[in-house]
Amino acid sequence: MEEQTLIERAGRGETDAFAALARQYGLTVYRRIFLKTGDSETALDLTVETFQKAWNGVGLFQFDCPFEEWLCRIAADTTESHLRRS
Repeated sequence: MEEQTLIERAGRGETDAFAALARQYGLTVYRRIFLKTGDSETALDLTVETFQKAWNGVGLFQFDCPFEEWLCRIAADTTESHLRRS
């Protein structure tokens, strides 16, 4: 299924569409977080937190940047917040 369609469906609250996006980008997000934290458990926790935030905001996604870029920005912000708290 086309990414834009999945994003639109996820924005309407369709969890199966969001799950497909999470499967598609989960490893990318995890790797980026792991590179910053160096800890697999922390990276996994922050990946989950990133996708929770993305789920909460996917209805506001404007298609003005690639979805992967949007997700990675959420991941970076989530990771930076975690590192500041630690």
